[in-house]
Amino acid sequence: MNACYESTSVVMRTDGTTWSCMPYNTVFTSPVPNWKSEAAVYGDGRRDVRISFDGKGKDIAQQRAFYASSTEANIFTSAPMLIDDYDPVGERFVDPSLTREDLGKLEYEDPSRHQGVRHPRSAVARTDDGHLILLVVDGRRPGVSEGMTARELTHFLAEWFHPRYALNMDGGGSSTLCVRGEGDPATHIVNYPTDNKRYDHAGERKVSSHFYIVELPDPADRGFPCRPAGFRDRYTLSEAVVLSRHNIRSPLSGPGSVLSRITAHEWFPWTSAPGELSRKGAVLETQMGEFFRQWMQREGLLDADAQPSGGEVRIYANSLQRTIATARHFSAGMLPLSNVEVERHCALGTMDPVFFPRLTRDDEALKARSLEQIAALGGPEGMKGLGEKVSAPLSLLARVLDMQDAPAAAHDTLSFRRDDVDVFLKAGAEPSMTGGLKMATLASDALILQYYEEPDPGKAAFGHDLSRGEWEQIAAVKDWYQDVLPAAAGDPAGRVGGPGTQVFFPLRTRLEPAERTVGPGLRAVCAWGRHREGNAHRLQAGHRQVDRRGREAVCRPEPGLCFGRSAPGGAEPGPG
Repeated sequence: MNACYESTSVVMRTDGTTWSCMPYNTVFTSPVPNWKSEAAVYGDGRRDVRISFDGKGKDIAQQRAFYASSTEANIFTSAPMLIDDYDPVGERFVDPSLTREDLGKLEYEDPSRHQGVRHPRSAVARTDDGHLILLVVDGRRPGVSEGMTARELTHFLAEWFHPRYALNMDGGGSSTLCVRGEGDPATHIVNYPTDNKRYDHAGERKVSSHFYIVELPDPADRGFPCRPAGFRDRYTLSEAVVLSRHNIRSPLSGPGSVLSRITAHEWFPWTSAPGELSRKGAVLETQMGEFFRQWMQREGLLDADAQPSGGEVRIYANSLQRTIATARHFSAGMLPLSNVEVERHCALGTMDPVFFPRLTRDDEALKARSLEQIAALGGPEGMKGLGEKVSAPLSLLARVLDMQDAPAAAHDTLSFRRDDVDVFLKAGAEPSMTGGLKMATLASDALILQYYEEPDPGKAAFGHDLSRGEWEQIAAVKDWYQDVLPAAAGDPAGRVGGPGTQVFFPLRTRLEPAERTVGPGLRAVCAWGRHREGNAHRLQAGHRQVDRRGREAVCRPEPGLCFGRSAPGGAEPGPG
C-alpha cells in the first residue's frame, strides 16, 4: 500500500537510513505551513509495528528535531492522526462548522480543505491485540465511490475495526493497494486508483514510499522453510518430496521461428539447443541442490557426508533433456559424495505420462463446462476478454521488441491481438491456445529467459531501460497464459476435475503411495517434470511434518511489515 505524502513534507527512514526529514517548512510552493508529520508509523521490519502521536503539540522545528533524534530503524510520518488510544481525534481535525463552500475558498493544501473534502483515502491502523490494518478507500467516482473525509474515515475505522491507533496516509491519486494473486493480473492492484481518470485498476501513480507485507521466517530459519516457535519441539520431519520444474533453458523456438519474425533485434546466443537446459541453468540447479542438502542436514534427514543407498532417495525425471539434466545437477549439489541414479521410464525425448500435462478424459460435457469457466476469466467479453486482462503488459512487450521494425511488420499478419484468443481441450492432448496471447507468451518466455542469461539488463531488454516492475509485467504475460489453461475447476461435485486437476492426476497418483512402494526407509522423492506452476502448488510444501503422536502439521509462515522507499521516479522498491 502507498505510504507517505511527498518526501519534502515528511520523515522517511528505512532500515536505519533517513531519506527525508521534513526539509521544507511549507507544503510544496504553497504558503501553507507543513502539517503532514504530526504522527508516525514505526516498525522493526518484522512484526513489531506501532503508531504514535509524537508530533502532537510540536511546531515544525520541534517535530523535525524529534524525529531526527529517534533511534527507530523505520519511520514514516503522516497526518492526520485518526485514532489515538481509542480517542477518535480525526473527527476533530477539521472544524465541523466549516461548510463545503467555506472549505472551497481555502488554499488547496490547507489541512482543513485537504481533510474536510471527500477524496480517496489510505490509512494504517493497529488493534489492541496486535492486528495490523492497511485500508484504502476509493473515491472521485460520483455516484459510485466518492471517497471520505478524515472525519468519515475515522468513524468508519472506529465502527468496523475498533483499532487502538490509526493514522491517515497520503490519499487522492496516490491511494493504491496491491494484493498478490488478486485484482489486475499484471499489477495485482485491487482498488481503483484515479490518476488515469478511469474506473479501472490502471490508474496507479508513482509514489515515493510504500508499506509491504512479506513472509518472514524465524531468524534461526533464515533462508529455510518457515517454522513457528516451538515447532521442532513437537514435530519431526520423517520424509520429503521435492517437486520441481527444470531450471533455466533456452527458448522452445529456434532460428526461423516466430521469435525471429517479431523483432529485428538479435536474441541472446543461447548456450544450448532449443528447449534444453542452459549452462547457467546447470550452475543454478547445482546451487539449488546444495541448498536442499543444507536444509535436509538441518532437519536430520541427511548426514553431512551422506551416501544414501537402498532406495533412501529417489530421483525421478521426465524423459526430456532439460529435466534429466536438471535432476542430475540437483543430485550433484545435494549428494556430492553419492551417485544416485536419475530414473526415467520412457525413451529419451518423449513425454513420460506421469509428467505429461494432458487431459485424461474424453467428456464433452466436462470440456464444455471447463471452457465456460475459462471464458469467465475474460469477463463480459469471454474468450475475447482474456487478452484484454494483460493489455498493458502486451503493449509493453511490443514496445520492447520494437515490433514496428520487425521483419513481420511489412508483410506478415503477426500481432499481439487481444480479441482472438481461442482455447482447445482434447483428450490425450495438452490444453492449448491460439491467437495473439499465445504468440505473446512465446515472446514473454524468451525475454525472461534472456533477462536471466544476459548479464547486462539493457541488452536483455534490446536497449530499453526497464524497471523491475516492467520486467514483472513482461513475465505477467506468460504467467497469465499458464493460469488460464488449467483454470477451470471441472465437475462441481469434485468427482472429476477440470483441466488443472486432470493434468495433475498422474503425478499425484505416482507420488502419494511412494513410501509404500519403496519401503519405510524412504527419505526423499525428487521429481522433475513440466507441469504448469498452476498445478505444482498442490505439492509445493515439499515436506511432511509428523508429531510424536503421528499427527501431520501444516507449517504457516509468519508475516512481517516492511517499509519501502521507491527509487528516483518511484519505479522500484529501495531499502526496506
